[in-house]
Amino acid sequence: MKYHLTHLARVVMLLGYISICAPLIAQDKLPFAVTLKDSLFAGKSDQFIYNNIRLKDLGGSSSDYSIRITPPEGWRLLAPGRELNKHIDSAGFTVLTIVLMKQQTSPALWLPVTVSITGHNRFKQYIYYVKADPISDFSVTPLTSLVQLQGTERIITISTKIRNNGTVDGKYVTSYKNNELDVRQAIPFRLKPGMDTVITHTILLTDPQWNRLTSQRIDVTVADTTGTSYMDLVEVRKVQHELKDHPSKYNTFPLIIDGGYTNWGNQSTYYAGVRGDMTFDKSKLMFYYRTKQYGMGNNLERNVFGVDYNTRRWDLYAGHMGDYKYFYVYGTGGRVSFKPDSGVVLSVSGSLHNNIPGYTNDNATASAQYLAGKVAILSAISANHDTGYNLNSFVFANEAQVIRKSNLKLLLNAGVGQDYVLKGPGERDLGYSGGYSIQYNGPVISLYSQMQYNSDDYPGINRGLRIQSHTFTVKAGKGNVGAFYQYNRNPVTTLHDTIYNTDLLTYNYEKYGLVYNLGLNNGNFSISGGGLQQTGLGGNTLPEYIFGEIIYQQRFGQDGGIYLSSESGYNPSYGNPSKAIFLTTSILTASYRWAGIKGYYQQQPQFDRTNTKEFLDYQQTILAGPFVNLIVLKRIKANLFYNISKSLYDNSIYNLVGGMLSYNNRNNGVSVTLNATIPLENTPSLAPNGVNTKYINVILSKKFNVPIFTTQKYYTLNLLPFFDVNGNGVKDPGERLIPNLEIVINSIPFISDANGLIAYKHIDPGTYKLDFSQTKTIKGIIPATGLYQTIPVSKDITIALPFKKSSVISGVLSIKTDAINNTKVHPENMKIIATSADGVTFTTLTDMKGNYFLNVPAGKYTVSLNPDAFTDKVKPKVMSYQTDLTKNMESKIDFEIIDKSREIKFFTPNPK
Repeated sequence: MKYHLTHLARVVMLLGYISICAPLIAQDKLPFAVTLKDSLFAGKSDQFIYNNIRLKDLGGSSSDYSIRITPPEGWRLLAPGRELNKHIDSAGFTVLTIVLMKQQTSPALWLPVTVSITGHNRFKQYIYYVKADPISDFSVTPLTSLVQLQGTERIITISTKIRNNGTVDGKYVTSYKNNELDVRQAIPFRLKPGMDTVITHTILLTDPQWNRLTSQRIDVTVADTTGTSYMDLVEVRKVQHELKDHPSKYNTFPLIIDGGYTNWGNQSTYYAGVRGDMTFDKSKLMFYYRTKQYGMGNNLERNVFGVDYNTRRWDLYAGHMGDYKYFYVYGTGGRVSFKPDSGVVLSVSGSLHNNIPGYTNDNATASAQYLAGKVAILSAISANHDTGYNLNSFVFANEAQVIRKSNLKLLLNAGVGQDYVLKGPGERDLGYSGGYSIQYNGPVISLYSQMQYNSDDYPGINRGLRIQSHTFTVKAGKGNVGAFYQYNRNPVTTLHDTIYNTDLLTYNYEKYGLVYNLGLNNGNFSISGGGLQQTGLGGNTLPEYIFGEIIYQQRFGQDGGIYLSSESGYNPSYGNPSKAIFLTTSILTASYRWAGIKGYYQQQPQFDRTNTKEFLDYQQTILAGPFVNLIVLKRIKANLFYNISKSLYDNSIYNLVGGMLSYNNRNNGVSVTLNATIPLENTPSLAPNGVNTKYINVILSKKFNVPIFTTQKYYTLNLLPFFDVNGNGVKDPGERLIPNLEIVINSIPFISDANGLIAYKHIDPGTYKLDFSQTKTIKGIIPATGLYQTIPVSKDITIALPFKKSSVISGVLSIKTDAINNTKVHPENMKIIATSADGVTFTTLTDMKGNYFLNVPAGKYTVSLNPDAFTDKVKPKVMSYQTDLTKNMESKIDFEIIDKSREIKFFTPNPK
């Protein structure tokens, strides 16, 4: 009989639990027939899978059958045994139930179960397939928590154990990161289900990295392709005899000097500036100075400066004033703020205008911020004297945050004001202002509504301003659908065009429509449409049209993403002569890791400046090109691009290269940023606002730490460890200092220099803890006054530390392996732990040859290895030992690690 597995059964087998009983048809006249399920799938909740095998005798006489079952690797056969015998009478049958148990690491692959049957002196094999559900799961065990570098050591060694607990092959990346040391490294690797490995990575520090190192933490992250990650912190310490917490024993303040240069087209400008801040005990002083842009016609900008002094209650400022909340202010003046209580701020400010065309007003403003019950109120009065417009004006404005909940906010405002004409006829009426803003975010409904109404007589920059903005959305499945309405009217002529004597910035509009937002996995999709009406004198302004907008953005894990935005408008009849007008702007950006591509298309109509708005032409621009984001030499970031564009206005093709380069060195405080766009053609674009223009911008800054020499703020702690020969605790003449001795101060390791000195300089006043439990660089000594001491520091201080003889635990750690095995286990940096009877622990690490020693007081100890550092295949022969040092001064304890990483299988040949 020939065993058939139909094509349909193969397809259904890959989909899940469905299995088909395939009867075996006798084609070669076997004296028996077998029926079984050809595939079985174990779901997440299935621990066992069963297959009932029906064996029927066709030989016409009773017979004994021999059956052998061979399960695939990763599965356990529970019943029956691997080999069994069955007796079947003539034309009889038997049912054999095979039970397989799913293991934790049973693979998510179709694997064969072989059933071999012998009867009537005939032999036949039958196969059915089993598969576990795909599970991605892994565990991480950090083996390195502390790395201490002494002397000329520059190598950091970090070990991490990773185990694949899933049922699919695992793809992993172990990353090592520390911004202070500029460490960014990654190791990719794979693991089969049920396998584990130890990743040991070495980081060789350069001289600049070594100089920056004091006590840093390296982030060690293990991640798989599903985005699941584990992170651990490895502390790296540089053991040295001298360390400075602050650059100077005096308080310092950062002083930053910067400057910039810009070349745009054929015009070049440059500026310079300085800024800094000084922090005192309970106050702070900040200042800045910046020149205007030199190198081109500039009659608006001025050199500006400012000084700001802050205390807990007071804020005093003097210098350049720029504000546009009530009146447009540009001049020189000051501000005083006082905070008498929590939630209360009283402020007074004033400014005088500079001799700049267009800015002719002097201003004084007073405000009070306070609480009335649970309502936060801001009241302000502003008086303005404008010699250019011959007006004296005042505004009295109030704001109240009535409701301030996480899902509901309500803000009200109201004000009055009036203009007084200084010269000429014309009496102004009293103006008023009022409005609200409400925001509600519920589980189903969200609402945002804002309205602001200022009368035409309301003084200041917001004269006649009328705003409405309303959005209402309802949750719909994974997204939401909503409606919106926006209205803006702003008749203020703040900036005038000197030729047409009108305001080019006037932009009144009304916009309304519907919107649908859909939340995606790591993304969002939005589509909206409606109508828009606007007025303005810009050459490309279309007053009224129907618009539609689509926005799509999506992230693909940590490596890539895509962003698409397209907005279009249409008016079927506009201008003179009447013409259908279509405008659109589309942007596309796609990136993967460090590279990407972007595209841009825009079509805008061009009209003349007459009231008839005669249509002139379309300004159309197509732009596309690649870009890259790189990190070079760890301190240089680069964003480079190439664009090819075509302006359909003059039907010309332009090529541009450009980008941004930045260099930032926090060690010396130097920062440089370069932005540039360089066209590759010399012919300028004829299109309005053409893109074919050279642009170069360079910004340079340097930070200095300047000391304040008025008072000493930081102090120095000197430690002098010595051999206390006579045991009196005092350093007597002839008792020598101890070089190369390690002492931990506030978790920072130090080692005494050749003269036996440890200096912790420029530290804050306070209490410092000395830890001698890791004193291991000198064998056989221990501090006479205990393992832990505290020293108060309020001035420069020198402390002599007496040491006496100690008991010693020493030994060697060896690795036992066979000659063929290429072991990855090394004897260095293995953690040795000695625990006293009262729970005090002493730790050390083995050297490159596996040697170690511990200085301990007399007593009984348990000496052990770190159990987390080992696997089932790599483990110590004995994990811990007991030792008694109450009478003996030294104890020797050796450890032996057995490495069985190379798996050896022994096969017993079948007897013939």
